[in-house]
Amino acid sequence: MIAPPVKASLPVAVDLANMEKDVGGSWYLVVFNDKEDLDALEKEITAKLEAKAKSDVYRNMQRDAARKTVEDLWGNSS
Repeated sequence: MIAPPVKASLPVAVDLANMEKDVGGSWYLVVFNDKEDLDALEKEITAKLEAKAKSDVYRNMQRDAARKTVEDLWGNSS
């Protein structure tokens, strides 16, 4: 059994370019200097998600998981 090639499902399912946000509390893992840093992140995140979806690393991780699923369901009948 041969599965079709892995392809990214694009466009990304969410578009955060116009997201409204409120920042409160403290950020321990990421340091933001100002609201402008959050605005920049907001504008870039959809494109970054798309780039990750297209990356070989993510496609290979998905491919390996898909192969295991097919093998679990159908056995090794290649």
